[in-house]
Amino acid sequence: MKRIIILYILSLVLIISCTTFKTPIIKNNNPIFFDYKLKDHNKALIYFFRPHKYVGSAAYFDIYFQKQRLFSLYDAGYFPLEIDEGEYTFIASEMKYLPEVQDTINQNNSLIGATIDYYENSKYKDYLSICKIKIKRGDIYYIKGIADTKLNKVVPLIEIVSKEIGKSEIIECRLIKKDDIIQEK
Repeated sequence: MKRIIILYILSLVLIISCTTFKTPIIKNNNPIFFDYKLKDHNKALIYFFRPHKYVGSAAYFDIYFQKQRLFSLYDAGYFPLEIDEGEYTFIASEMKYLPEVQDTINQNNSLIGATIDYYENSKYKDYLSICKIKIKRGDIYYIKGIADTKLNKVVPLIEIVSKEIGKSEIIECRLIKKDDIIQEK
């Protein structure tokens, strides 16, 4: 019986030590959630957040807006964005620097409009999540990120959630700053 237990433990250690992951090292000593105060009351506030979830927690994905990468959304993180009133589209991509993303940005100078239709029908649609939102001045919105796991790959999902859900789930998240360093191990 002792041999079986020892053999089991050794095989478990061997399996764990042989597994390699691209785990992000996130240098984030930022504070846990606090209410962001709008600097300009003619704008609205969007909180992008991703509550802690053990499954898929090592994965992170980028949020794109108007031809540029805004930030990386990782487990238990949030990012406040002040924005003018209007209709906007955000793209979450787990694949870093898709050639089509760069080409479309260069050709159309934007990720909004026809390019959204392109991504919804492209071969990369399983690696992207698209969120369209209509913003009103002075309001607060919550966009929740989820790292969904499907058949050995992580797929980013972003969706608009109610203020009640947003407030209750963002509490334990830490602020993501644009200058947070993300390295791959």
